[in-house]
Amino acid sequence: MAEPTREQDPRSYWVRRLHEFLPGFLEGHPVLTKVHRRASAILHGSTTWGVDDEWSDVDVWLLLPEADLREVAVSCDTRFFEFTLDGKAGHLNAESSEAFTESVHACHMDRIYQLRRAEVIADGPGVATELVAEARRPP
Repeated sequence: MAEPTREQDPRSYWVRRLHEFLPGFLEGHPVLTKVHRRASAILHGSTTWGVDDEWSDVDVWLLLPEADLREVAVSCDTRFFEFTLDGKAGHLNAESSEAFTESVHACHMDRIYQLRRAEVIADGPGVATELVAEARRPP
């Protein structure tokens, strides 16, 4: 069976493309290559709702252990890493996995709402899978 096209199912298309793209991007990035094996990547935002128009982009949280996030901060002055995939702009927002988890446990409603539709792209440490499952649990 053929994979759905971008027009048929934009959400599935971008999830698949990120699974293909992200490992090479992280391994090849001069800063992220040092920490990517301990990272969790979560697709969130409008793409997870199937929005794929000229204004939408590909939003990815890159959750890193605090020590790795500090290493990233020493190597560069940003936690925002841009990329282009199939002509669409995208970005990774590097965040502390500990602080992110704490914010979810403290009922940060926007994050919980986004996690309910989010897709785990990479999850070496298992943090993303647990957060998405927690957000999807019925109240």
